[in-house]
Amino acid sequence: MPRLIGNRLNCGYFLKVFVICISMEYEDYGKKMLIYASVAIVGIFFALQALFGFPLFKSFESDIKSDARVVIKDASGTCIVEASDKIPRVIHNCPYDKEDIVTIMYKKGSPDIRGHNPKS
Repeated sequence: MPRLIGNRLNCGYFLKVFVICISMEYEDYGKKMLIYASVAIVGIFFALQALFGFPLFKSFESDIKSDARVVIKDASGTCIVEASDKIPRVIHNCPYDKEDIVTIMYKKGSPDIRGHNPKS
């Protein structure tokens, strides 16, 4: 409680208590906002992952090895192969001939080829 000392009002204790109370309220508010922001960031991260088909988790999948037939080979040496999943894939500087069977390695659902070898 403020006291009157001489002609001055001593608010020292009152202000200290008031400032401590206010700082505690702001401290709690800051902690709550930190928690809300963290939950929002995690939620947005997983929402974007779901929107794009969880690409982060797909990077941990192993390669699929499959036999594919060379469907097209053009004059520049580029081959188009088609595996069992019916997705056409390109091999640049292709050493194979049309109708050759090659073993390709790829990620599920991706048109990129990780590696290729002639079928033995």
